Amino acid sequence: MEAQVAGPVLTGAVRILGIDLASQPEKTGVVLVDVEESALPVAHLVPGRATDDALVAWAKLVDRIGIDAPMGWPNAFVEGMVNHVEYRSWDAAGEVKGLTHRVTDHVVHDQTGIWPLSVSADKLAYVAFRCAHLQQRFAEEVWDGVPAPRDGSGRLVETYPAAALRMWGLPYKSYKGDSGEAACRTILDGLRRRVELGEVERAAIRSDHVLDALVSALVVVELMNGRTIKPRTEEEAAAARLEGWIHLPSSTWVPA
Repeated sequence: MEAQVAGPVLTGAVRILGIDLASQPEKTGVVLVDVEESALPVAHLVPGRATDDALVAWAKLVDRIGIDAPMGWPNAFVEGMVNHVEYRSWDAAGEVKGLTHRVTDHVVHDQTGIWPLSVSADKLAYVAFRCAHLQQRFAEEVWDGVPAPRDGSGRLVETYPAAALRMWGLPYKSYKGDSGEAACRTILDGLRRRVELGEVERAAIRSDHVLDALVSALVVVELMNGRTIKPRTEEEAAAARLEGWIHLPSSTWVPA
């Protein structure tokens, strides 16, 4: 049976789903943002367990999705695995960063000083497995069989909330976990200049997963306004199409 969703009434001209994806539904945060041309975007808390069925059901109701999860693996790693399976030689002892980090991860590091977790050599791989499965389901059940481009040029946009907060000049290290309430409040004080928080504010103080989902949706707003860093060379563009591309805000978020 198709999952049913119950929650906020969506009135925005553009509706964005922000997802902080975890390997399990209980740690997955989901926020909706309605975007109107002449008013602040409005955030809504999405109720219920964030199962795959629920995320697919919500995807049918929105225009774009910002997801905090890697949408692909490093090309060198994928090629190496294929060569290994087929008993062909490959340089497993070569440049380790080429096997563990994507081109977009290097760009994030260059821009923010932050290294994203490795999708091929860390527990983040579990999130990537779920993200790959969701990409397939979104394509088959929501987007008429057409997969979303991994470079963010379509309806699905990869985000990295900590790096986005760093670009906006907001706390990005200390807001996670039980000791992060003060940092969460500071972040939300900064975000409220660009979004009506409503009931999301209290939930985001209690859960960094909700906060990351909110940031993911707001990064999509920045992308729609032409304020994210896109691939700058053909090499980066080619990698982004296969590996995925983290959209970073292009500058500090000056208060409105």
